[in-house]
Amino acid sequence: MSLLRTSALAAVSTAIKVSTAFISVKAIAWFAGPEGLAKLGQLSNVISVVTIVAGGGIFGGVTKYVAEYRAAGKSLGPLVATSVALILACSVGAALLLGGSAWFVAAHVLGDGSYWQLILLLALLTGFVAGNNLLTSLLNGHKDIGRLTRVNVTTSLAGVVLTVALVWAMGVQGALLALIVTPVATFLGAVLLVRRTEWWPLLKQRPRFDRGELKGLSRFTAMSVTTAVCGPVAMIVLRDYLAAHASWQEVGYWQGVWKISEVYLMVATLSISTYFLPRLSELKDPAELRREILQGYKTLLPLVALTAAGIFVFRTLLIRLLFAPGFEPMEHFFLFQLIGDFFKIGSWVVAHLMLAKATTRLFIISEIVFSGAFVGWSLFFVKHFGAVGVTYAFALNYLTYWIFMAWVFRDYLVAQKRSPAAAPQSEATHG
Repeated sequence: MSLLRTSALAAVSTAIKVSTAFISVKAIAWFAGPEGLAKLGQLSNVISVVTIVAGGGIFGGVTKYVAEYRAAGKSLGPLVATSVALILACSVGAALLLGGSAWFVAAHVLGDGSYWQLILLLALLTGFVAGNNLLTSLLNGHKDIGRLTRVNVTTSLAGVVLTVALVWAMGVQGALLALIVTPVATFLGAVLLVRRTEWWPLLKQRPRFDRGELKGLSRFTAMSVTTAVCGPVAMIVLRDYLAAHASWQEVGYWQGVWKISEVYLMVATLSISTYFLPRLSELKDPAELRREILQGYKTLLPLVALTAAGIFVFRTLLIRLLFAPGFEPMEHFFLFQLIGDFFKIGSWVVAHLMLAKATTRLFIISEIVFSGAFVGWSLFFVKHFGAVGVTYAFALNYLTYWIFMAWVFRDYLVAQKRSPAAAPQSEATHG
């Protein structure tokens, strides 16, 4: 499937996501205010960590190896059986750990220990979260973009229905509850879709560990756990810092702009995850890899730049349409957030080579360094410019990350006058 067709399907999925996100954000902003939106961001990061831990961090590996094995005509049975066994074991462990620390997480992440019951519910539903991500990873690896799009649409529709109903009935607590239970509805919908695939019987075989498959997947566990620790934890720390040195309202303004970024970047991020990861995993020739990356830049970067420019020009109107009275100070957070979004997509296109080529050591080091740098830059800029400084840090951090990725994988980006047999050294050096 071509990048253009993948982007078109991603656009369809994104159109529905944008519409449902519009309704959800409007409902949360109206009934829960900036503080509710901020706490929703905190819980979203908790769920991100839980998803990685409960899934053993293997979802990127499942996509990569399914794509590789299909191209090579290799059996997927041992890979799927190992993946299911690992997810079952990790889900139980994650549920016990989260359930035992429910009050602590509620008090220190959401700022209110009374939310402990929600955290306990999340622990009980951990298996659904992990199972849903396994199914989407298998669909992605098979390049079944049609079914994957339908799963994403199901997620959007289930999310908006639950969010509107629960936030209207319960306020902030309802918005948080909707975020927790949506994966259950999505998982059930995904099961109905994948039951018609030729690989569905593989999921019904007895879960078991295959040493070779476990070794390959464990490389992605290390990378994913690093992502789970660094990215979401950095966001949680920054929200707590802003709340302490400004207010939860300021956090809500930043979270609102961050949400807009997530929504409009969906076409780009879905195209990268659903097209580039399996495609780059298949390719071995450096020249073909270079063509794919450059084509990605030609397709995605102009789209991101034009959309970001439009959002900036019409930011005042967007705030009035998407949010509630009292969100007007958000306007000051847009410029550098949007600039950072452009740098983010530019860096992600080439950074997916780390996942496609399983360059574990490079991935872990870069995640730790740049997550730490984001926090460090944020503390500096917030101290000197106020809460809006976090957007300055975001833009600067992704600019330096893009430059670093371009330098590391320069052999894939710059044509070399040499024989095709002479492979780039990046993978060998950093793997």
